[in-house]
Amino acid sequence: MLKGGQSAWNDNVEIRTLLCQSLISWIQRIIDKEMLSTSCIDEYEEEIDQWVKLNQFFKNTQVINE
Repeated sequence: MLKGGQSAWNDNVEIRTLLCQSLISWIQRIIDKEMLSTSCIDEYEEEIDQWVKLNQFFKNTQVINE
């Protein structure tokens, strides 16, 4: 009887461990996705800034030529 109870307890511990590991993995994926999103946004912002500067340069050049 004790052995059966011990086995069930071990199964419960294993299930809890797997659930915790799954939860940790899920949280890590969310964090990684957020980091990736932030990284992509930063890259796009830099690219947009470059285009804005280039656009301003061409506008200024056009005004000078007129």
